Amino acid sequence: YADQMLKNARAICETFKNNGFKVVTGGTDTPLVMIDLSDKNFNGHQAQVFLENLDICCNKNLIPNDKRSPQETTGIRMGVSAITTRGFDEVSCIEVANLIITALDSLNNDSVTDELKVFIKNKVSKLSEKFPLYPFEIGCLD
Repeated sequence: YADQMLKNARAICETFKNNGFKVVTGGTDTPLVMIDLSDKNFNGHQAQVFLENLDICCNKNLIPNDKRSPQETTGIRMGVSAITTRGFDEVSCIEVANLIITALDSLNNDSVTDELKVFIKNKVSKLSEKFPLYPFEIGCLD
């Protein structure tokens, strides 16, 4: 489980880096991924709210030497523990990262459309169905 968490976190880091995002510390040795948004047209709080509206969970987070307030922040933090527990592997984590990148790029370029939001929410829903919280049917106990 711990090995898979690190593989998943590193897959997400590499996907962000390969798409022009700055990963704090250049990578990760933990199940957390921190993205530096200092070169974007939005802050960490705006990213968090936008992604939450797309059913993607992340947290605004201060980055080293952050010039923004703790209410705004210049970074976001994502954890992979929950999705790893659900069965996500590197391939599915890359898919998640690409959805987040698509969303954040649209936010950065002021190109957010209702169609894009529906597309991302549908992809998130399909991933959630593929990797359910409880991979077995829960019934009543007698």
